[in-house]
Amino acid sequence: MSSNWAGFTDKVISNILIRSNESPEKIEAVKQLALNGWAVGEGLANATDIDVGILINADEWSGLHARPGRVESPVSMDGGRTITNVTPDLTLQTVEIEDDLAVDMQDFPNPMIFSEIAIAESAHDAQRPYLHRVRAKSLTQNYQTWELYADDSRGYEGPDRAPTSRDYFTVGTSLCLMSQLTANQMFLQKQGIEIKDFRVEHQFDYQQDGFMTPATTGHLDGVTTRVIVKGDVEKDAVMDFAKQALRMCFAGEGIQQATDMETSVYLNGDMLR
Repeated sequence: MSSNWAGFTDKVISNILIRSNESPEKIEAVKQLALNGWAVGEGLANATDIDVGILINADEWSGLHARPGRVESPVSMDGGRTITNVTPDLTLQTVEIEDDLAVDMQDFPNPMIFSEIAIAESAHDAQRPYLHRVRAKSLTQNYQTWELYADDSRGYEGPDRAPTSRDYFTVGTSLCLMSQLTANQMFLQKQGIEIKDFRVEHQFDYQQDGFMTPATTGHLDGVTTRVIVKGDVEKDAVMDFAKQALRMCFAGEGIQQATDMETSVYLNGDMLR
């Protein structure tokens, strides 16, 4: 790792698999409707403003410190439903999966190029039709395949049964930045600079117009990012610490800059062209 390290999201490939007796023209129209309403996709495809603030020793940390703990099992349950689990590795029907990237923590490859893969499908829940099952894996050695659920059933009675898809996107970006802050904390520690603690606070502003109509459009209007740092260090060192982590966060870069998006539809196993 060096002070010149940076992260990028190079491309997002989305393949939609549909089984239907409808014509390819109608399926293509459905695809376009879905893409128009995809707020997260719009935020990736187009450059989005990010309002960044860095706060140093700015508030009380009572109850906000991370605590060491132990996860007894990868399986988490809520109301009798499995929310997270570890599953066998994925097999994608439309994408040839690359080998896992081997990473030596003492000798990082440069550039470090890797992919994340996922399968999202309906959970077939009649009461929550927008409840979806997701399986995801980072193509990196020693990373497992995780099964998650997302519930976008807005307007339905009762509490949601899982985080929303936008929750995952927001949290994923926050955790990406936290990972980069952690790496930079270790990097600075070797230089004798001690960052005691840090956290990230995020607000993502989404908008949908014409919801549940053929004219639906989705947007990511803006992102507010706050990096909160605690430590008895010079202000310049803290600013460098936070700014370097922000440069390294490939998820944030994918939002701030326009990202190449490739979306295809497979109808009954055949790609529509």
